[in-house]
Amino acid sequence: MDKWMAWGASASTALVEWGAPLGDSAVLRGSKGPGFVGGYSIVQADSLDSAKRLFDAHPHFGASGASIELLEIMSMPGK
Repeated sequence: MDKWMAWGASASTALVEWGAPLGDSAVLRGSKGPGFVGGYSIVQADSLDSAKRLFDAHPHFGASGASIELLEIMSMPGK
């Protein structure tokens, strides 16, 4: 956990929510998409490139075959 805490400190206020590991999912309609989401965190950045830099030294990359996928949270249309 020390590595995770150090990463969180380096991300500073850009780390909006630490997030959590995720459990099983249920497909309500259609078919399950490719891949597996094992957890999430929410960060805030000025651009996708800025967000990418926040994860340069993320401790998750210490695990064999580990990956992190960034997804932008979009504004709701009409808001």
